[in-house]
Amino acid sequence: VYLTRGREYTIRAIERSMLYRGTVEEIIRGDPGIPPDISLLPLLESGYDPRAVSRSKAVGAWQFLGKTSKILGLRTDRFVDERRDPAKSTVAAVRHLKNLNSIFNSWELTLAAYNGGAGYVKRAMLRTRKTSLLELKRSGALRGETSEYVSRYAALMVIYKNRELFAIAEDMGKTGPPVTGTLELEYPVDIRSVAEKAGIALETIQRLNPELSTNLTPPDIKGYGLRLPADAVRRLEPDKESLYAFKCTTVKRHIVR
Repeated sequence: VYLTRGREYTIRAIERSMLYRGTVEEIIRGDPGIPPDISLLPLLESGYDPRAVSRSKAVGAWQFLGKTSKILGLRTDRFVDERRDPAKSTVAAVRHLKNLNSIFNSWELTLAAYNGGAGYVKRAMLRTRKTSLLELKRSGALRGETSEYVSRYAALMVIYKNRELFAIAEDMGKTGPPVTGTLELEYPVDIRSVAEKAGIALETIQRLNPELSTNLTPPDIKGYGLRLPADAVRRLEPDKESLYAFKCTTVKRHIVR
């Protein structure tokens, strides 16, 4: 499927992964309790698109539902949706996966539970008295999507690691991952103004900072790090004061009765 009718999906997913996988891989490699190749799971979950939204309203590269993201401490409000932040969502995904693995003690079952839910997989195991993913698949106890989940992940992983062999590399764009830096902001900025002063496209800033829900960086976060191309950071750093939309340090919310 991923080399035929899903080939375009595969190519675009791998191209997008070049932008974010360095961040994801660094976090996962920093935790010995997680297999390094889990950094490729977003290829299946979202096509490595941090702005992906599923039919069930799961958001981000790791596809978190609102309830799960709240439990994992991800912020979602009018200014930011941390489910779309490559670093913060990966930290949350690692925490979630480790918790699932402590329940199932099997990475195959853990991944099936990541897709279908821990309760769903556990009930299927109790109902059939099967203890492995292969046995559950053969028993027909899992719905198709969950049953195929690990196989689809494995297929994408094999293709990713053998792009030349599968003639994927020749169809991909030639640009590699961009060299980026972080502009640390004391006050909020309008990213449209940042784009204009830096001489870069607004879409570039949005692509590098997918957690932003508006054109304004969060007014209540002091020291917010805006990810930009490295040369843009060098240009903007000396005159950062001119970027600030307004010098706000706190935000109070009032409920109108």
